[in-house]
Amino acid sequence: TIEGRMQMLARFDEDTHTLPGHGVRSAQLATWEKVHHRWHPDEPVLPLTWEKIRAVAAHLKEAGYRSWSNYASRIKEEHVVAGYPWTLLLETCFRKAKRSVLRGIGPTKQSAPVGITAVAGLDPDDIMETPAMPVNIKDIYIMISFFMLREIEAAALLWRHVSVVEETETVTLNLSISKVDFTAVGCRRSWGCVCVRVPRGEEPCPYHAFLSHRAQLATRGSTWVSPDAPLFPDSFGEHPTKASFVAGFRSLAAAAGTRPGRNQGEVGGHSPRVEGAQYLAALGLELAVIQLMARHSSATIMTYVREAPLIAITGLTKAKAAARADHDASVVQSWSDSHVRR
Repeated sequence: TIEGRMQMLARFDEDTHTLPGHGVRSAQLATWEKVHHRWHPDEPVLPLTWEKIRAVAAHLKEAGYRSWSNYASRIKEEHVVAGYPWTLLLETCFRKAKRSVLRGIGPTKQSAPVGITAVAGLDPDDIMETPAMPVNIKDIYIMISFFMLREIEAAALLWRHVSVVEETETVTLNLSISKVDFTAVGCRRSWGCVCVRVPRGEEPCPYHAFLSHRAQLATRGSTWVSPDAPLFPDSFGEHPTKASFVAGFRSLAAAAGTRPGRNQGEVGGHSPRVEGAQYLAALGLELAVIQLMARHSSATIMTYVREAPLIAITGLTKAKAAARADHDASVVQSWSDSHVRR
């Protein structure tokens, strides 16, 4: 039927990009159109010309946009799909615009980690929360830092995406489709209890953070932990927005007294991802293992942990020095004992 064919086409169009991807693309196009109409209110956005490109590029340059290539690619696609030819002239115009927009803009600043050890020691009464923020933001931050999730990934998770085995003290997340997982294969990532002190649960631990989060939500009613309920809901039981997650992270940072380090921006949506990578690297874990847990297929993870190994090397050096001292002491003691017996 005609209706059936239209439904097939709709599903086809929907899967050309991920759900978050469609939102990003719409926002990129809307930004280009908005800027264009400020400069040329009486002219259509398409077809593109040098003057139109130049005006939008100048605006984005002044605003300090780093992702010029994303906006350029989006409007180029719109131009071609509308039936207009992509010429060498337009290609040259976009190359000139890119050089100008990005000149002198400097390297990007990664999100600042809050400090997972400081977060674990926070009194919940010291955390300023609003109803729009994720409930139990302290436990959530610890958990998603170990799993190295972005705020948008955490916001989309449901209770059916998590499983827990209390006998082995293991929590597992079934992480769904992402922009690099277009075949929807998905992946599973697990953490067990990593507590080393008693009483357990008072230091950063993904397993005990999950148990605490689940227990607190269960007190609100069974629907809050039902399979199709948000894993990290706001106070209304809904999926938090990206801005609400970031607000929660910044509330933790304020309570913990976090100050961004060198080459770091503010606390943001990627802070738990940076946090987890740096925390594990500082403990001496191999970067390949961290990259596997982070589900990162590029060297970007290296920008997260560039200084963390230097923290780990101090502890490792002290441990090796202590071991060497113990070994030397035992050799001396053995030599002394043998002479005493003589």
